[in-house]
Amino acid sequence: MTGQPSFLDTPVATPAAMPAMLDDSVLRQAIESARDGITISDARHPEKPLVYINPAFERMTGYSADEVIGLNCRFLQGDDSLQAEIDTIRRALRSGSSCIVTIRNYRRDGKLFYNELSMSPVRDRDGNLTHFIGIQKDVTRRVRAEQRLRDRDRELQRVNSKLERLARCDGLTGLLNRRTFNDCLDREWRRTLREGGYLSLYMLDVDNYKSINDRHGHAVCDTCLRRVAAVLEECFGRASDFVARYGGDEFVVLNAGMDHGAAVAQGQKLLTDVRSMSLPAAVDKLTVSIGLCTIDPDASNTPDGLLQAADTALYEAKNAGRDQLAVTPRA
Repeated sequence: MTGQPSFLDTPVATPAAMPAMLDDSVLRQAIESARDGITISDARHPEKPLVYINPAFERMTGYSADEVIGLNCRFLQGDDSLQAEIDTIRRALRSGSSCIVTIRNYRRDGKLFYNELSMSPVRDRDGNLTHFIGIQKDVTRRVRAEQRLRDRDRELQRVNSKLERLARCDGLTGLLNRRTFNDCLDREWRRTLREGGYLSLYMLDVDNYKSINDRHGHAVCDTCLRRVAAVLEECFGRASDFVARYGGDEFVVLNAGMDHGAAVAQGQKLLTDVRSMSLPAAVDKLTVSIGLCTIDPDASNTPDGLLQAADTALYEAKNAGRDQLAVTPRA
């Protein structure tokens, strides 16, 4: 390189006990042979201009010494100035301290590379800050590998989340599946035994489902089931509500907190909402029958007893003509 300043020729103070210093030509050769980019900037100038770059920096960035000596090294960031690492560098420059950052830089041809910059202050014999030395490593491969690992981790988390949802939910309706609902019922049962309060369990199924299936086929029936599920989720959308597809055309809802009167009113609303929901063009009418049991759990009853009571009430609703709510007084 030609035209480089004489910074490397300046003697450096050495404790008297140290052996004789290396020849300056050896030091220069070591710096110019280094694989990492090395820069020296003038800390006494407000702009902190470069006063030296080694050949490795030229190879790394594509800029020659003649092009960049006298410039602040910020030119490597181009228009990409919104980087938190730049603030770290500025604080180190203001305080005369060291820092290590990995920053996005751009070569002369505009190509992005990731630069691991280690910057250190240089002081004279009197302790005055005179220069900053920057050691610059192209760590693009490492950063890209880390990015790929993060992307794979995110994808793995997404897949695991999907698998977990598939394990917990019904594939057709997106509601909880039977196993997950039973776990929720057991958990809420234990909580209510500790804290007190009411549990209401609704068991319902689609009236004349087999006839609809025989006349219109599985695709139409699946659409009907998804729309019933949507009405259930809208009607029972509180954090204390648990809605599940229990099997076939049968659904189940657990509510924590409503007393008997409120639970009955909500069941009647559900009947009305199902009657008024939109249907596939081939289906002119769809209703559900509901069995309900509301209790204050204690040691004399069980979750299975609550399920059986709601199921018994459901059959009473079916036998009474369908499209209605039947209530059992106890589990």
